[in-house]
Amino acid sequence: MDTNDLMDELARRGEAGDADGLAALCSPDLVFTQNTGLTGGIEALTALVEGLNELGISVAYSNIRRLTASDVVVEQRLVTLNRRNGVSASTDMCLVCRINDDGLIRHVDEYLDSAALAAVLS
Repeated sequence: MDTNDLMDELARRGEAGDADGLAALCSPDLVFTQNTGLTGGIEALTALVEGLNELGISVAYSNIRRLTASDVVVEQRLVTLNRRNGVSASTDMCLVCRINDDGLIRHVDEYLDSAALAAVLS
């Protein structure tokens, strides 16, 4: 899978709330950091997705802009979180992903304005 396909699949699985599918795209030694203070490995990433699922929050990505090389991707996207009760919020996010020699994501730095999403997350 080329880098663009990998990132497209990352977005699809994120929108589907597919924690296991996201984990399958990542190296076992994944490093995941978010500017909100969340850090960890695959467990942190899957816990984040599972937490959104448990809260009934769906995720949608749009306006994806991407710069790729064989081993790094910088991507900007609009993320929209929606609760079943109709509460919704959006913000731009930036991902910096490093890809290993096996074509798996080995490092993710995620930046977003968490305050812009507070109405949905509270």
